[in-house]
Formats: sequence, C-alpha cells, structure tokens
Amino acid sequence: MRTYRYVGSEEIARQAQAAIERLQPTAPADIRAWSARVKRSALEFTYIVDTGGNLWLSDRRTEHVACARGAQVLGAGEIEIAVGPDRVTVASITNQSTGYCPEPDCWPAVRDALARAGLEPPAPSRTSSGSGVAPPAAASTSSRTRCPNARAVAPTCPRRGTWTTDPGGT
Repeated sequence: MRTYRYVGSEEIARQAQAAIERLQPTAPADIRAWSARVKRSALEFTYIVDTGGNLWLSDRRTEHVACARGAQVLGAGEIEIAVGPDRVTVASITNQSTGYCPEPDCWPAVRDALARAGLEPPAPSRTSSGSGVAPPAAASTSSRTRCPNARAVAPTCPRRGTWTTDPGGT
C-alpha cells in the first residue's frame, strides 16, 4: 500500500511531538468510553491510519502530523462518529488532510482500519457531491500540484472525497 509523508509547513511539523491525547480504538467500546468522558454523543476527530494499518483518533482541532507523531501514514482525514444507545456509527469520513494530502487510493486502508476498530464506513449511497456514486476508492488521479503550505510537489489535495450516511436512502 502507498504511504504518505508529511508535506505541510515546518511550523506545523514541529507539533509532531506535541503531547496530545490520542486513541487507538480496537472496539466500539473504546469510542463509547471517550464519548462518556467528553459527554458528547456526536464526535468529530482527526484521524490517521499508521503504516501498521491501525486507526488513531485525536480531537478534531489536532493537526494530522501530531496524531501521526510525524510518521508516514496510509491515510488521514476527518471522521464524525455518532454514539447511540445500541451502536457506534461512522457518520462521515474524509481524506481531507493538507499535511499528508492522501489520494483517493487510501480508502481501502481506511476501510480496513475501521474494520480493525470494529467500525463500518458509511454506506456509499451518498458522497460529498451528492452524486450517489461509490466512495472515492474508485477514483484516481495522475495530476500533481503543490499542496497548500507544502514544501514539495505532492499529490493533488483537491481530489478529496467524503462518505456520509444517508438515513433517507436516497
């Protein structure tokens, strides 16, 4: 699988060793415990998938490079998780990380990491464009541009996707 190195600014890169709270969930109960501690059932996280295929979560305001401790990743983005009385559900997940700029080809690694954590990605019934097409894993790009704040040419950041749940089934 392809790995992504941090390509963001030097200033943000210094946050890689910051003492931040991170969670490596191995079961929905781990996320349920976080939810109980912060007293919220709708959770927004920054996430990364490390090169071992493990999902790591940190507060949404955390930089991806800090969540990854500066290491290379298989995927990175943002995730919204809903904690209900009977289920922990991934409401949406993106590959939006301007520090790592993961391509849509990171989705299989993200899906596998979610499965390791006992979570399912949202059904591919709806994407951020509302097109109702499959998740961005099917997309690819060969274009290369400079990511915002990047030190070097990196994969195109605007080629991002979002999986969201669609309770209405449309």
